[in-house]
Amino acid sequence: DQTRRNFREKRLAYEALPNLTLVTPSVWLGNEVSRSFLGKRPIRVIPSGIDLTQFRPCDEPDLIRDLIPRYGLEELGERKMLLSVASVWEERKGLRDLIALSRHLRDDMMIVVLGLTRAQCDSLPDTMLGIPRTQSLRELRALYTTADLCLSLSHEETQGMTLLEALACGTQVLCYDATALPELVTPAVGAVVPEGDLRAVAAACAALCADPCAPEACRERAARFEKRRQFARYVGLYQELCPPEPKPAASNA
Repeated sequence: DQTRRNFREKRLAYEALPNLTLVTPSVWLGNEVSRSFLGKRPIRVIPSGIDLTQFRPCDEPDLIRDLIPRYGLEELGERKMLLSVASVWEERKGLRDLIALSRHLRDDMMIVVLGLTRAQCDSLPDTMLGIPRTQSLRELRALYTTADLCLSLSHEETQGMTLLEALACGTQVLCYDATALPELVTPAVGAVVPEGDLRAVAAACAALCADPCAPEACRERAARFEKRRQFARYVGLYQELCPPEPKPAASNA
């Protein structure tokens, strides 16, 4: 086991750098870094940016109509669609919490989970609907737009991009008060509930579906994370840390 030596060598390498500023995508992660040996270095927070030309309300009704039979969304009927998205549904993403939540929801709501393997889809209870991962941004945009609420019951996130994607599509969001997720959500665009409190999640889902947040407010919130704004902050940081050297004075000779 080379763990200790590996850690020691990396620590020496980082500490030897004369000009090192660390950037994290969330305040939470910045606080975590500050408690490590890297905490002696300057830490800046620059969130990851989102492409608002790709993530926007879907304006293709025919596409939305086609997705209903393709993904079995007719099972929703008149029920509200509570969408949860992940590229890989590992333990920390909260799939078990979603399954448990389905037992606390009212009959007029249904959880739809996107990004599952076929085996995970087959393991869901009848009260939920599973959809395999899609490679189509158009389809993803349509699903975000169709949802009444996008929720993340993840326990560990360095930022929480799926919530930003949903907001950019004009859909309200809900998350646990865990790690970086609460930094994205304001009362104008959704709700934050205590981690693991599924009854509180169910109550918040019901409240948001009964009185939804304005799509315009969701889009406005996502616009604060627009990718060019974040790129400009990186450029500004580089210019601050590495200002151009002054040009030598012209000779009179």
